[in-house]
Amino acid sequence: FDIEEDVIYAFTSAGLQTIALGSGTVNTQIEFSEDFKDASYLTIENNIIYFIVGTSVYQSILSASEEPDTPLLSYSGSYAYGFAVEDDRIYIADGGDFSSDSFVEIYNTSGTLLENITVGIAPNGFYFN
Repeated sequence: FDIEEDVIYAFTSAGLQTIALGSGTVNTQIEFSEDFKDASYLTIENNIIYFIVGTSVYQSILSASEEPDTPLLSYSGSYAYGFAVEDDRIYIADGGDFSSDSFVEIYNTSGTLLENITVGIAPNGFYFN
């Protein structure tokens, strides 16, 4: 989930829902098809919603009422274990096999791979100063 301008954006079994913090009103913003039922890692940056389905990253404007047609990018990993969007960069940490070094891929928000970095076992988060 993520919070933007007093609204909670969250994935549920129905799709993407919004909850107004002041009133608690729940709305289904986007009803997901079966292809999007495993959506995860929702984050909002610059009024764009980013999320992962499988090994693909999707983006959508905050006011969208339908799921996106095509992914922004597909990454080379097998399992996203960490995800963040910050300062016009998309960070994906691959879980790998959880017993050997894995990697982090960094993309710009247009979907272009900028860097692939070998890291330790099971990277799972990003922190920014």
